[in-house]
Amino acid sequence: MKNGCYTSEGNGFCPLKLQFVKAVHVKLCVSRATWAWKEGVYRKWVGVMMMFLQRLDCIPYVCLSRKGRLKSVMSFLVNELGFEASHVARCSVVLSLSFGKQIVPRGSVVLVLKSKGMVKVSLGGIFKCDEKLFLDKFIYGHDEKQTEELLKLYKDKMTLAG
Repeated sequence: MKNGCYTSEGNGFCPLKLQFVKAVHVKLCVSRATWAWKEGVYRKWVGVMMMFLQRLDCIPYVCLSRKGRLKSVMSFLVNELGFEASHVARCSVVLSLSFGKQIVPRGSVVLVLKSKGMVKVSLGGIFKCDEKLFLDKFIYGHDEKQTEELLKLYKDKMTLAG
């Protein structure tokens, strides 16, 4: 416990905030080998260890997710959607979202719109809004045919996750 506290405090967490307690909990629940592996995955994408540690203060529970999840999410966001890894690190709340129920369905809709030159959006603009706002902004805001296609794609991707 003592080691977890020192490590979390040394990473910039304020010991007076709830995030510090979460960070200590995560650090104690994750083995050193798993922690090192996850640091390696994140370092591969972001390239800067400090950015990883700074983002952990926002969402320490991402480190409790299964090993392959972080890699899958980063790969999809960077390779498929074309976001820079540093943008993902700055909007790290995205890493805590459901890969199959939120990231892939929303990302698939945005990919179609981007391929047609119909939208240019930020990572936060896609993933930080609630479902109703996302649907209004990215699906229902088009002509009837386009709306039907996008809604079908969105629902199909949601069904695959379900």
